[in-house]
Amino acid sequence: MSALDLMEIYSLVKEKIDSVVFEELWPCFKRYDFALYNASQVILNGHIFSKTEEFLANTAICYQGRLIAIWCLSEEMDLDILASKIIHEMFHAYQMECGESRFPEEVEALLKCFQRF
Repeated sequence: MSALDLMEIYSLVKEKIDSVVFEELWPCFKRYDFALYNASQVILNGHIFSKTEEFLANTAICYQGRLIAIWCLSEEMDLDILASKIIHEMFHAYQMECGESRFPEEVEALLKCFQRF
């Protein structure tokens, strides 16, 4: 995926995220900056730079003193789904900012849920 493709996807996803009222999702939840990256480049706040070791996995990280959501984009995906996944990572940033240490074990919860059927 080229830098131009990554920048275009970043811009389109940013539009979707900017239209979300975060407070309606969870009290006091707010928007955090986010980065999309691939094997060699990162886009954060519309700026492209070389990928560094901080950009690993899909998560929330402290980058240059602030919490951000990051997503590795190695293949095309639906932009609504991508936006929702980034917002999910933003919620982890919010949890980190609040000092919340109780993170749900999502995979474990899904397995328990499906074991009932």
